[in-house]
Amino acid sequence: MGWFSERKERRNAHLVATLTEALGQALGRVFEAQSKQIEQSSHFLDQLQDLSARKAAQIMGSRGGRRTQARKRTENRQLREPACRLCRDPYDKHFTVEQYNAHLLHSQPEQLDPPTENGTEVAN
Repeated sequence: MGWFSERKERRNAHLVATLTEALGQALGRVFEAQSKQIEQSSHFLDQLQDLSARKAAQIMGSRGGRRTQARKRTENRQLREPACRLCRDPYDKHFTVEQYNAHLLHSQPEQLDPPTENGTEVAN
């Protein structure tokens, strides 16, 4: 019975060694595949982050930063608002005679005579 049991044990040992080697190779390949997938994912996320940073820089470049945006708002407001103080606020009490004459010239040019100095007409 010794010969059969030795043969059986050798065969079992060979099977265990083969299974251990196969399991080791399979686990090694799984770990390699996982590390490759993680590497690809991190590479993709790096590219995505770089792309979003470029897009943000492009947008901020076109819109500018806080100061640029504030300056643009001020410029746009000035373009929309009339330059004449009396056109902006007809009830404004703080204006000069020159401002009033300039307002009359551009507000009703067809109805007005030339501006006068000190309440008298300018002689031609």
